[in-house]
Amino acid sequence: MLKASTQALNLWFEKLVPSMFMSMVCIKLLYESNSLLWIPFPFCQKLFHISKQGMQLVLCSLLLGFPAGTCFLDEELTKTSISKQAKERLLYICMMPTSGFVIVTLGTLFFHSLSIGFLLYIIQICAVFTLLFITRQHSIQSISSYDQSSTSFMSILTKAIKDTGITLFMIGGYILCFRVLTQIFLPYTPFFVQYIGAIFLEFSSGCAYIHEFILSTMQKLYLTTALLSFGGFCIHMQIFSMIQHHQLSYLKFLYYRIGHIILSIFYLFLCSLLGFIS
Repeated sequence: MLKASTQALNLWFEKLVPSMFMSMVCIKLLYESNSLLWIPFPFCQKLFHISKQGMQLVLCSLLLGFPAGTCFLDEELTKTSISKQAKERLLYICMMPTSGFVIVTLGTLFFHSLSIGFLLYIIQICAVFTLLFITRQHSIQSISSYDQSSTSFMSILTKAIKDTGITLFMIGGYILCFRVLTQIFLPYTPFFVQYIGAIFLEFSSGCAYIHEFILSTMQKLYLTTALLSFGGFCIHMQIFSMIQHHQLSYLKFLYYRIGHIILSIFYLFLCSLLGFIS
């Protein structure tokens, strides 16, 4: 148990926090200060039936990654008057890891290639926007944004750091719990269950497990892509425990995660055919 706790804390403090903290603070700072209003988001209304204000929510949630992005949407969507189906569309679909984890942690630390990190991240973005295109019948029109011009920069910065710290603390706590429980219970399960459980219970440690397997780089990429799209049961628990304003169906949630996996694997296969992966 002590060894599992040490491994979980090392993964959280040495890899996740350095790659995620500053990016999360900057994203929250940009949104809270209304600095994203200048982005035009061309053609999004026609392609995805999402307004400019709605695309700001999509962009922030994707950059924040799960579970922080989902919690951000849960809070911000309570301030809108869009339909329940439109809100659920964003909550079920706009889920992916942070750019810092995928590009920095996976790309440079695990695969020793920044280009692979960027490719994995772009694949996740393409899968999300494909799902948004498929579900465009639930349109998201204008969303009123609240005025924060009277709020000081230091107040916004303090709130961004505080919210990021709480989110990362929660993520670290769940990783620790799942790593310890995995070490305790998985040895008593069948051999194949041990491998599947070690990978899909928690996606960040699962990526570390995949990297330790004796597999080709392409096989590791396929497994990593599937895991990034699925998120891991630890992430699922975080999302459903931290959402306070909306009710989500877990079966429907899994349905979208499976769709996300299929699309991501397809895009990775397409990239390999086109020679983007050597």
